[in-house]
Amino acid sequence: MRSIAVLLLCLGSLAAPAIARPHHKDSTAYTQAVKASTAKAMAMFPDYDVPGTSIHQAIQDEIQRQKEINPSYFKNPDWPEQIARNCAAVLGIAPARPMQASK
Repeated sequence: MRSIAVLLLCLGSLAAPAIARPHHKDSTAYTQAVKASTAKAMAMFPDYDVPGTSIHQAIQDEIQRQKEINPSYFKNPDWPEQIARNCAAVLGIAPARPMQASK
């Protein structure tokens, strides 16, 4: 029950079916930007990619939800940071280091 409530709260501020990769010549830049955003999210929330942790599960659930309801959400290459921040906020998890504003 708690995980459903966490998921709904985490997802409420987000709104995205498959990850929509841009179909233009900047796809390499997009891929690099997503990798950089993922690295920032992992630095802020070290359990980001640790299976079995609450933030990892919330992030995976949110990614799946966005794929199903709003694939355009993934057009913004900062989506890994956005999802991590939103899920962490709902779970009451503070970042390991101060968050920097995304470009």
